[in-house]
Amino acid sequence: MVASATADARTKHKSARAVASTVTTTDDSFECDTCGTVVPFEEARRSETMGNLDPKKWQTLCCPECGNRLKTVFVGGE
Repeated sequence: MVASATADARTKHKSARAVASTVTTTDDSFECDTCGTVVPFEEARRSETMGNLDPKKWQTLCCPECGNRLKTVFVGGE
């Protein structure tokens, strides 16, 4: 049982590191696959996330020109 708890703790730690490394910064920009517009993070429109993601930790960024989804990004802390 102790080995199982230790393995679970390692898995959670690895998952937290993986998410932390994918946090989007405000310097990032995204190219829209639909209209080709390059959208800075600050100019992207925010919309509700899909799949019951916590909106305090995740945001879906959309193109301000055509409305296409650009990326769902992790914005919450640990």
